[in-house]
Amino acid sequence: MKQRPWINVIATEPEEIINTIDKCPSGAIRYSIPEGSKIKENVSNGVGNINFENTNLSVVKIKVNANGPLLIEGPTIIIDFEGKPLKEGSKMALCRCGLSGNRHFCDGAHSKQSWKPDQIDK
Repeated sequence: MKQRPWINVIATEPEEIINTIDKCPSGAIRYSIPEGSKIKENVSNGVGNINFENTNLSVVKIKVNANGPLLIEGPTIIIDFEGKPLKEGSKMALCRCGLSGNRHFCDGAHSKQSWKPDQIDK
């Protein structure tokens, strides 16, 4: 997490990079495939593809992680208290602990502190 850039695109095969991006819990990393690419279509149609929302049904899943963020998967729009969109995407991680420096989104700060999820609502 501390290393930048997060992905070294010359370190491995494109398919492995695509697979890693598709597993990114926050949706912070996305990819697109140029026309004429040799990468198979079934490999490049994952949730990390920038066109994922345009080609997949609107099904949203929210997973509650023990001592971690809420993981959202599926076309989603996060709206602020004034009704303005904060973020749109297919994968996001929402902060549950209140320690994130990127509120309302998880930045991993919970892993550096000791907290219990039931303390959030108090």
